[in-house]
Amino acid sequence: MNALDRLRQMLDEANIPYESHCRTYADMKEKYPEWIAPIPECDADRYFENRIIYGRKKNGNWLIDAIYQYGSYGKHYDMVETYGEYGMDKEENPLVMSAEEVFAIISRLEQERKENE
Repeated sequence: MNALDRLRQMLDEANIPYESHCRTYADMKEKYPEWIAPIPECDADRYFENRIIYGRKKNGNWLIDAIYQYGSYGKHYDMVETYGEYGMDKEENPLVMSAEEVFAIISRLEQERKENE
């Protein structure tokens, strides 16, 4: 099980809502037969899009999202690349984290959200 699948499983077990987007290059090939998929180097390279988004805001931004797909940082180390308010450094560069680290952030944010309801 890859890092993003582990994160999905942890979120599901904790009943934390999130958006999940997953399309493989095989899916793209079915829709677009002329599509040329990259030569896979690792499991992540099978995915055209493989991402989780947590905390989408009304303006379209989100609190954190994690990707594990072709071209993502950390893919060779079974880690996810993160974006969003809690997924980037001060210079707005993406961070690379383990599934457990992302889950800890999302769990804290979800707890804060519930406390403020």
